[in-house]
Amino acid sequence: MPAANKARRKISRSVDPDKERIFKGLTSLFAAQGFSVRREELKRGPGWRASSGSCRKMDEKIVFVDKRSPVDDQIAFLAQEMMTLNISHDESSLAVLPEELR
Repeated sequence: MPAANKARRKISRSVDPDKERIFKGLTSLFAAQGFSVRREELKRGPGWRASSGSCRKMDEKIVFVDKRSPVDDQIAFLAQEMMTLNISHDESSLAVLPEELR
């Protein structure tokens, strides 16, 4: 197998279904406000510092989440970004989230 292919092999991580449900719930709150949330491998290397964040592309509002970050960090980032972007929500939409994130 060529070295480039070996470098691209993904590290298998066990997915915690509860944490994934929380991430999807937060994603749906963003979607309700017109944002799309995308998990991507953000560029890293010399001179680059990967950082999740939000941006606008034309009329599209996008929140990028570094998929190489631990899911706990991804959830924390989305919760913080909700406050930063002033994403509104109602109590019924928060039912999918654990009490500490509500």
